[in-house]
Amino acid sequence: KEKKEKKREAETEAAAEEAPAKKAKTETPAATAAPSGDSGARVYLGNLPWTVSEEQIKSTFEDCGSIGNIEWLMHSDTGKFRGAVFLEFDSADAAQSAVQKNGADMDGRAMKVELAQPKKAP
Repeated sequence: KEKKEKKREAETEAAAEEAPAKKAKTETPAATAAPSGDSGARVYLGNLPWTVSEEQIKSTFEDCGSIGNIEWLMHSDTGKFRGAVFLEFDSADAAQSAVQKNGADMDGRAMKVELAQPKKAP
């Protein structure tokens, strides 16, 4: 049973390896350095296709409001895209509008869109 799980993980990693390699993830350092005091304007966006691009995300949520930052979530050990991002909107109203798109289709996958929970203190 373990061999099957390892084989499945290897196949998933191999499929994920192709698309994320072409994305430039320049927003991540700025997002970790920026204070997250405006927690009402931060949205978790999950269940994304491996091939999603920044332009595709921005065009999907352009009617909600202006996106200030996109933080790409990566596996800490492999550095591969996890299929989720955090979006920082300019206002809490824009973030609330984005949450209304929960379950919307993006390349055959139903996106998970919800207000982000504040980070817990260590």
